[in-house]
Amino acid sequence: MLSSSGNVTDAARRSCISRREWYKVRKEDPYFAADWDEAVEEYTDHLEAEADRRAVEGVTRQIYFDNKGEVIGETRNYSDTLMIFRLKGLRPEMYKERSANELSGPGGGPLVVANLTDEELDARILELSEKLNEFRNQPGEAE
Repeated sequence: MLSSSGNVTDAARRSCISRREWYKVRKEDPYFAADWDEAVEEYTDHLEAEADRRAVEGVTRQIYFDNKGEVIGETRNYSDTLMIFRLKGLRPEMYKERSANELSGPGGGPLVVANLTDEELDARILELSEKLNEFRNQPGEAE
């Protein structure tokens, strides 16, 4: 039942066993847990096949004549979005999102990394913290 819907609540209802009981048995019975996981995999395979069908073969939609509800033709729609998700899932190394971040120093110049000792770094943090406090304590224009 779980492999046909992928939905625990639906499968529990159809089996006349509570959802809570399903989860209890899953926790206690490793064989049931393995069957559960297999059922979810089967349902996932079903969804993937359907996504492929909609992306590649498309879905036929009827075209209606305005105001009369009369069918005057049909069209086939394809899902580029499903195609993208399937490709990303099947070949993530090729279709993954890519971005690059480049860091630079002031005015776009080179980024300078200082090699400070722990004591020097602590002193610099204290200095910057004091400057920040001074800035925060300055009277604002609205005062």
